[in-house]
Amino acid sequence: MAPWSEPSKVMKIPYRQIAGNSSKDKVSFYTLNVDKFRDLAEEVGVEALPTYVLVKDEDVKDMIVGMKRQELEKAIGDWSK
Repeated sequence: MAPWSEPSKVMKIPYRQIAGNSSKDKVSFYTLNVDKFRDLAEEVGVEALPTYVLVKDEDVKDMIVGMKRQELEKAIGDWSK
């Protein structure tokens, strides 16, 4: 996420809703300011905003780019089983 990114701003509320509705013992949610942590964003492969990276057992399992709430919800549901 980035404070200047309009798509990131638009997805802020849905992202928080998804995080609030997810099982806390199975899923953790973090946001990363790409301006402050550019190296980490590049390491993970962030090329556009917003980008959602799903990690399980320290491996990247899925990456969703863009304002795709339904796709994000489905991926979280699939990987949190």
